[in-house]
Amino acid sequence: MRRHVILFADAADSEEPGDWEASVAAITGSGASITVIGMGSDTDSDAGLLKAVASRAKGRIFFCQDMDKLPQIFAMETVAVARSAFIEKAAKVQSTGRWSEIGSRDPEWPPQVDGYNLCCTRPEGILSLTALDKDKSPLLAVARRGAGRCGAICFPLSGDFAKSVQAWKGYDGMVQTLARWCQAPPAPQGIGLRSQLEGNTLTLELHNDPSRDAALALKPPALVVATQQSEIEEVSWQRLRPGLHTATLQLTPGQPLKGAIQALDGTIPFGPVFAGIDPEWDFSPAGPASIRALSMSTGGEERTDFSKAFLRPPRRDIRDFTAPVLAIGLITFLLALLIERTGWKLLPDIRRFRPAQAAPEIAVALPPAPSVLPPPEEIKTESTDEARRRQRFEKARRK
Repeated sequence: MRRHVILFADAADSEEPGDWEASVAAITGSGASITVIGMGSDTDSDAGLLKAVASRAKGRIFFCQDMDKLPQIFAMETVAVARSAFIEKAAKVQSTGRWSEIGSRDPEWPPQVDGYNLCCTRPEGILSLTALDKDKSPLLAVARRGAGRCGAICFPLSGDFAKSVQAWKGYDGMVQTLARWCQAPPAPQGIGLRSQLEGNTLTLELHNDPSRDAALALKPPALVVATQQSEIEEVSWQRLRPGLHTATLQLTPGQPLKGAIQALDGTIPFGPVFAGIDPEWDFSPAGPASIRALSMSTGGEERTDFSKAFLRPPRRDIRDFTAPVLAIGLITFLLALLIERTGWKLLPDIRRFRPAQAAPEIAVALPPAPSVLPPPEEIKTESTDEARRRQRFEKARRK
């Protein structure tokens, strides 16, 4: 079994390490390895001590300033150590005789494997093949998980450590048998499942062919669900009408829900289904940012003083004059068009309303009167000529 120690320390507060050299020597002397994770940066006051511990233990060291990334570093290092637990030497194999539970018969297994991963078998697992080492390490196991099935092969099927396995004649048959056993069984004909999530409420609808109602009446469908925090429990159905059963489940925020439905000698798994995170415990920066954006877009303001939180904010009336201005412009345009077409004058003639004014006196210079009148003969001659012209005009008009 691989033994590994992950040392987590503050890179700025590791002032009393004690006899750390003797402790590191005792850990590494027992066959364990050490990985150091320092909270802070490599320039902190005690970063040199952490580097010395990792160097003396011939391990790796990480510095992290973002506390949210610490779980990722721990998980990454754990996986890295688990992957290194690979035995790079050949080992003989031994059958447990339980392969016949998933296959027709126990095959002739290869005499040895060139390498394998150190693993442990779960209590519900069906172990079919082990290695002949001191720990009887499992090499091939299967298990039933809820409504599904899973399998684990701990020796390589390809690569440099798979030459003995690839030369084995039963290689293809073993892979095909394991794949068929892990494959989900087909859903029974004439039945289907529909799910709908609204908030934290999950609604399941089981639809079936009405011709199968008699069979479902004799053996009602069973609904089994489970979460990470609770045990497996059975939920009752509600029959609304022929061909339709419904069930309602309340989900816990942040916890996935999965389940399976057994009906008409078949199984229909579903999930996992997530209800999200309860807003009360959602500390992500996106939440306050969205609320602040909503407040600004609606003309509100941010108040951090609780004593003034319920005071009435000043009223800000924003009036839109677009419609009145457009109406006035339209009326003006129509009025101008009417005046132009009809010739109607909008303003009366102001000259009609002016008060009468006395005509100005204009002095005219007249020629002086003659001192001697013309002789009477000349005046008579002019009148005689005028009478003659009139006579000629009347005669010509009559002709």
